[in-house]
Amino acid sequence: MITGVSDKKAHALQQAVIDAGMDAGAVLIHVEPDDPVPPAALLATAVGLVALALAAVLAATRSQTRILRRYLARLIAVGIPPRWARQVLLCQHAALSP
Repeated sequence: MITGVSDKKAHALQQAVIDAGMDAGAVLIHVEPDDPVPPAALLATAVGLVALALAAVLAATRSQTRILRRYLARLIAVGIPPRWARQVLLCQHAALSP
């Protein structure tokens, strides 16, 4: 086994073995294997995961908005100013989003 030679030299060595009347299988030419996962598949997976994460955050935010609308109405009903109640909801959404 010989490593670190050019393709031209490797094929010349294989031809020399064949010319000498020996089995050509005695000389193996190492070929680097292809990547197991093509770059396009990695990109598609990354885009899919980002889309999934975004969908999960949007669904959670939408669900929280439905729940917190009733909560906001109760806060306003007990006398808390609407601006302060909205600020509380925005802080809760900011904590949920990251």
